[in-house]
Amino acid sequence: MIKKFILHLKEPTYSGSYIQFKNYVNDITLVIWGNSDIVKQPNKSLKLLALCVLALTSLTSNAYYDSNTKQTLFRVGSLFPQEKNSPPVAQFSTDKTHYRIGEPIEYLDLSYDPELDGIHSSWEGKEKAYFTPGDHVVTLIVKDDKGGISKPYSKTIKVDQEVFTSQEQYPFYFGALTGDPNSVPVDLEDFEKYPILMPTENIPKNRKLIVSNDPEIFADYGLLYKERITGKARLYATHVNGMKKEAQISVLATNPTQSPVKIHITHKGEVEPSKFPGLLGNEALVQWFANGKTNEDLVINPGESIIYYQSPVLTPEQGIHIIQDIEVEGGVVFSFISADPKKELTISELKPFPRKRDVRGTYDTSEFQWIIDAKQAKGKPWRLVIGNDSQWVPGIDALSGSMEKNVGNYGIFYNITIFHPGKAAIAIVPRGGSVKGPLLMNNKITLVPSSGVVTPGTAYIIGRTTGNEEQIQFTTCPPSGSSLPYDIFFYPLDDRK
Repeated sequence: MIKKFILHLKEPTYSGSYIQFKNYVNDITLVIWGNSDIVKQPNKSLKLLALCVLALTSLTSNAYYDSNTKQTLFRVGSLFPQEKNSPPVAQFSTDKTHYRIGEPIEYLDLSYDPELDGIHSSWEGKEKAYFTPGDHVVTLIVKDDKGGISKPYSKTIKVDQEVFTSQEQYPFYFGALTGDPNSVPVDLEDFEKYPILMPTENIPKNRKLIVSNDPEIFADYGLLYKERITGKARLYATHVNGMKKEAQISVLATNPTQSPVKIHITHKGEVEPSKFPGLLGNEALVQWFANGKTNEDLVINPGESIIYYQSPVLTPEQGIHIIQDIEVEGGVVFSFISADPKKELTISELKPFPRKRDVRGTYDTSEFQWIIDAKQAKGKPWRLVIGNDSQWVPGIDALSGSMEKNVGNYGIFYNITIFHPGKAAIAIVPRGGSVKGPLLMNNKITLVPSSGVVTPGTAYIIGRTTGNEEQIQFTTCPPSGSSLPYDIFFYPLDDRK
């Protein structure tokens, strides 16, 4: 019966969002919406409809009744063959046909898809440079968004015997061979053989440093540190809530004199509460360098105490970090307090914490000024150490009266000028543990690293000089939450052609 049933179709006519066909004999209409094909038969039986469908496509699916149009609809597979996907085409070129050992290779991916589908490249044998002579085959295959796969496309890279750079030299000239181009693997044992250049040092004593960081993790409410300040000072505080309840870090400023006193704030860096110590130190310094300059004044009347700073409420394991440069006209007592956020702040009821293993104290300086002439290195790699034992600044714990050292030199800014740097790659190399913190290089903020942390065994490249600079300048401060020491490393470069 199916073989005897023949439909004579007219040319399709377009109406709205569907295509309509009619036959001469039975007036059956085929209606096609988008990707769905529907056979529509107002006046014929479902049996005859099924025969028509089978005759046209040999494919059937569910018939159903459309209550809105009161018509029987029969959904079928596509009445027309789907257009076949054309596979993408893989191809690429290189900037040269022959290379020297360690010479950078520039690849240009020329792949395309005939139907303009998105494509994804997969390489085999591709390297930024090769360090053995001979023939190196590179193959490219691309896949389009519809699953079409190209034929493999291969080229042979010929590498001659002549050496352009060694595997050690290449990353300092052109970036790491894999991963982050600024992260260069180094062997610390070999690295520490490079000479250390000693700076000419000046230590200004025009701004005291007040550090409240012990206990860094507090386990109760209490007095963390207290000091009277006159003149210029830097406030530096880092504390973490070690309790299983909420807490708040406050700084109380008290005028013990008979006259009004003024606090002038010139610079600050603060961070929102976080459970990650490395983030606290990094973000406070980022804010300091990027947006830290300010011009704020506070006046405190005789005998008055004000809440000079108050953190957001800290949940367990959250911490805060603040850095501020201030100038006090008169005398002000600053009290650093871990307090119950649900109670009124009263310093008289708070007991001072005993000294533990972290850093707190008052120090005569907040800055190192270093000058180095790189000509001493005689064109060889060299390094500058930030944060070794010989650099710790001495001071006094105002709560106990004991002599202390600022182990880590937290809050100390190193202002470094290097004359005759030559052409060089400059990197930060941690040796005591992970490092995360910004610095200024020629007054431009450089994030170290751009994301994550720099670990020992990595030289993180922060820039390259051209060889035309008379001098370059750095400002760095050991970040809270990072480990010391770390080195600023200079790797001389030449004009390779």
